[in-house]
Amino acid sequence: NFKKNDIISFNKLTNYGNWQNASIKCYVDIETINSSLYNLSFNKHNYIFMIGLGIVINNKWSFHVFTVNQITLTEETRILNEFENKLNELTMISSEKSEIPIFHWSNYENSNLKPFININEKFKFYDMCKWFMDDEICVKGAFDFKLKSIVSSLHKLKQTDICWSDSVCGGLDAMNQAYNYYTNNIGSKEQITNIEYYNQIDCKSMWGIHNVFKNLI
Repeated sequence: NFKKNDIISFNKLTNYGNWQNASIKCYVDIETINSSLYNLSFNKHNYIFMIGLGIVINNKWSFHVFTVNQITLTEETRILNEFENKLNELTMISSEKSEIPIFHWSNYENSNLKPFININEKFKFYDMCKWFMDDEICVKGAFDFKLKSIVSSLHKLKQTDICWSDSVCGGLDAMNQAYNYYTNNIGSKEQITNIEYYNQIDCKSMWGIHNVFKNLI
């Protein structure tokens, strides 16, 4: 059992998704509206209104966000297509056989995004939450495996400068703000911009975890 300054402990530390060496890494997070909580005019359990994509090439971060203009299936299809196109562009600059990992947190993207996109077979989805649980990774001060708990603890321990703003409390708050904005014309476009920023921090915090681990091992 490895320990470093009592900050992080783990039973093993696998190179899950080739996070230590991949020259291109993707970090994905989606924001959705749930039809069992909100009245949508079509039959889809989780409607995707935003897709965040962080791309790291040779350790340089860039972020791309795809957001609907209204809650329609046409708009959802548009952002899915734009997301696909951005990913498939990456295959042009990666070496011929190398896999491109797409990191996400928990099974949500795997079940609500992956089945609805058509991307190059080079891309493979990797659930970082599963990695934490399988490798028994623990961070001091984090009492569950939620992304925000882990990264907030790393921030308090001065291991990362990544942190969320107070404008969006979490996924449910993002869902509620977006639904009211699109459906009831409540709020302003600034709220959508705030959700896009919240989404970027979700994506960037996964990269931040990888960076902390690189510095500690």
